[in-house]
Amino acid sequence: MNRYFSTLLATATGTATLMGLAVAPGAAAGEPGPQKPHVYTVAELVPGVPNDAQPKDTPDQTYESKPTAAGKKPVKKPGRHPAKPGKQNGRPTAGKPGKPAAGRPGKPAAAEPGGSRAENAPVVEYVPRTEVARKNAQGKPAAPECTTATGPYQKQVERYLKRPVDGKQSPEDCKAISALQKRENISPANGFAGPATWGTIRLLEAKANPNKAKRCPVPRMRKKGEHWAPRVACVDLPRQIMWVQNHDKVIFGPVAIRSGRAGYPTRPGTHKVYLRNRHHYSTIYHSPMPYSQFFDGGQAFHGISGNIYSPPGSYGCVNMRMPHAAKLWNLLRNGDSVFVWGRKPAQ
Repeated sequence: MNRYFSTLLATATGTATLMGLAVAPGAAAGEPGPQKPHVYTVAELVPGVPNDAQPKDTPDQTYESKPTAAGKKPVKKPGRHPAKPGKQNGRPTAGKPGKPAAGRPGKPAAAEPGGSRAENAPVVEYVPRTEVARKNAQGKPAAPECTTATGPYQKQVERYLKRPVDGKQSPEDCKAISALQKRENISPANGFAGPATWGTIRLLEAKANPNKAKRCPVPRMRKKGEHWAPRVACVDLPRQIMWVQNHDKVIFGPVAIRSGRAGYPTRPGTHKVYLRNRHHYSTIYHSPMPYSQFFDGGQAFHGISGNIYSPPGSYGCVNMRMPHAAKLWNLLRNGDSVFVWGRKPAQ
């Protein structure tokens, strides 16, 4: 009996030893294995450059589409608004289809806010809270120059930069991403693969031919005797960009946009610009909505002062950087087509 138990004990001891060696080759038993890097989500990020004076997000739902019976189109009649500074008795400027409402095509009716300086202003990246570009007591940057954090768009950025696509930040990845950020005026240029960097890459890829996939219908050529050539404003929700086409020629953009957030999607479909108000002011939210061009109920193109890549999105409108909204204002007219397709990627 004793010999039997001795044999069992020796067998069990050997098995335990082998199991201990198999836990982690080259490491002592009981030590934790390699940890996966934490991949930050967009919801965990904050602006990488602090701006306490940044204006609040511009509201988008002043002109709500009222619910209607099935099969009927939503009501598109906006309510009346009292006069506001910079407006003519609160009345929106709305030119006739095919004719400019003010000014001539390609020339601004008045000075654009910020001009080229605003258009070339740095794009602020969203980063983890610990990596916001603040300065310490000695006046030196407190955030690391090259981040070790893995961003929510790590794989997409690695693929664009032709880096090994493993979804893990490395010193080499950081250097390549930081170089791209410096080249494209993204701040802070610390190599974090956030929404601004990925949005900039989408825009770069679309620059040569935004309608390469032919998702946006090409308008017909101008007929003999027509004063204004047909055009279409193309809104690509999956890539979060828009542009304008005159027949097969891109005459504006592509530029980055900020479409509706979850619960307030920008509605796909074929629409037409039906109301334009350069100095629109929301009497509901008491906030300006500059260069508003409404195309579907309460949804419009308009400029915002904040970050075009700020999550989670608008309340249904197509937000644009202010200089881009000003240029689009001088290009579109009432009656021009707007084609929206796809779905905004989840953040």
